[in-house]
Amino acid sequence: MHNGGVSASPIKYMNLCVREHVPADVDLVIIEYAVNQMLPDKSIAKSDPVQQYERLVRKLIRFPNRPAIILLQTFSWSRGFNRIAHNSWSSFFETPEDHFAVVAKYYGLPSLSLRDAIFHNVLRLERGYAISDVLGDCKQTDLDRNAKPEPGPGLCRHPNSFGHGLLANLTINYLIEAFDAIHADPSQNRPEPHWEIPIPMYNFNEPREGDKRCYRAESLHDIVVDKGGWEYIVEGTSANPKPGYAAYTPGKAITLQVDSRPASNMTAKHGADVLAMKISIGYLQSYEHMGKAALSCENCKCEPYGESLHSSKEDELGRRLIDAHMDLRESTLGMWFMKISEHAECRIKLETVEDTTSGEHKFKITNIVLGELPGEEVDGFYLQSEKQKSYVGVDDSFRR
Repeated sequence: MHNGGVSASPIKYMNLCVREHVPADVDLVIIEYAVNQMLPDKSIAKSDPVQQYERLVRKLIRFPNRPAIILLQTFSWSRGFNRIAHNSWSSFFETPEDHFAVVAKYYGLPSLSLRDAIFHNVLRLERGYAISDVLGDCKQTDLDRNAKPEPGPGLCRHPNSFGHGLLANLTINYLIEAFDAIHADPSQNRPEPHWEIPIPMYNFNEPREGDKRCYRAESLHDIVVDKGGWEYIVEGTSANPKPGYAAYTPGKAITLQVDSRPASNMTAKHGADVLAMKISIGYLQSYEHMGKAALSCENCKCEPYGESLHSSKEDELGRRLIDAHMDLRESTLGMWFMKISEHAECRIKLETVEDTTSGEHKFKITNIVLGELPGEEVDGFYLQSEKQKSYVGVDDSFRR
């Protein structure tokens, strides 16, 4: 048994660095991201989290032992504790798990839901199913729709030992049923001789395996060329360590150096002016103590894209500001995405600044991921493997 989970991390991180956390010879993988993933604000057809989820599943399916995969869905009972918005309990449909279940249906995977198992028990106030019986971070005992959730040390979303027992029972009962079915009919244990992984549910959503470099924990030391007043710290607990480089006052500038040239032969080499590679900066986001960092690049060009572009502003020096403060009362992993050009010594500098939303200035880097992401257009063509290109000729009208 191996726990490869990274606390408070989004799907997009594990999708990029799954091989750093899951052993190659695994036989069974249980995926749980419904509790940490915000409810998608777009339809399934345009949902980035669901596309990320599919890429993660496709990577795991290709592990050497072709592992069995179970989607285990934990329910977030509260909509969150935004300091501005009204706090309230989640409705039955306010969860990303129904979106993730589409991936399960497409690939024929089981999706086990804690919400489906106990939601009505909780509503009926059945003995043993009070909110405080199931969760370890909520003070209230009942799900009162007329009252705001009252959190304990957390967010009314993390199961306690009994809640984890329910999740375990969901999984164990499913496996027992599967084994019983095989015992009753041994032919069900025979894999289809010519079964192939279907084409991606989303166009151009084949994950790229060849060129991904993940730096986290102690491997961050390999790319830090100037600490500039930042220090390597390990927060959290021994069972759940949270390492990274942090600064606490303005004017501290750390410099990271990576080789941004693609190592894979699936992508043609581009010139120094073409933003053909992608890099993500993982950082701690929290509702208290956090500040802002200004980002700049040397030897290579870089520019944010997607949500990182739309949610950021420039300072007076033209540097992009990353704000680690969030109103939601939680601490989680933020990911800042940039397109960068190729260079053997691409340098990325992060400097803490005076401007702050929280009144404090802490900024903590937890990981750096370099690679090529699918579906991105560069100079009029898509970054895609030869196998992806072969999909273009397939009649895929049923997916439109």
